[in-house]
Amino acid sequence: MNLRVDLILDTEKRSGSLVTSKGALRILSVVVPVILLGILAGQFLIVSQLNQELTGIKLTYDSALPQQEKAKALIAEFQTHRDLQAEFTGWSHSRMAWSEQLQGVMTVVPTNIHLQELTSAQTLQLTNDKPARLFTLTMRGTAVSSEAEQSVKSLESRLITAPAFTSLTASVTVPVYGANTEPGANRDERVFQIVCQYAQRVFQ
Repeated sequence: MNLRVDLILDTEKRSGSLVTSKGALRILSVVVPVILLGILAGQFLIVSQLNQELTGIKLTYDSALPQQEKAKALIAEFQTHRDLQAEFTGWSHSRMAWSEQLQGVMTVVPTNIHLQELTSAQTLQLTNDKPARLFTLTMRGTAVSSEAEQSVKSLESRLITAPAFTSLTASVTVPVYGANTEPGANRDERVFQIVCQYAQRVFQ
């Protein structure tokens, strides 16, 4: 019979492992804080860099802000002047060259007609949401001789067909025609009124 006697006390026993549980705990207690400190340091550096970039962007924005406000003011001023220019251009395109019209009237009035009054008028209206001007030329006068009526009709026709009017006149009417009832008037004298309505002139 074989007997085995263990002469080593339990407290004196050694583990066969290279690292004991207590050693592992000691290593972890050192390594984990170091890793955490490394992560925190990395995060700190990232936050610091981002903060610097943000500060730089803010400084750039703050320095550019006055220029942005100035640019906005210049754009608004430019728009105002452009609108005024467009309005003046529209008025220029829609105006009536009255000097040419009056010269044209002088060339079409028969010799037996005496013009006593010429009146021009204009009204504004919208055409397809665009402003337009309507011009009217009213003539009052007398025609003398047995051909007075024919002369007035001739004037009415020529205010449409004559070169000075053909592209401008929309209509011509004679709302008044008749004998002159004033005392001392010639019995062959006729009074008349001619209204020349021009085609609308749209602002461009």
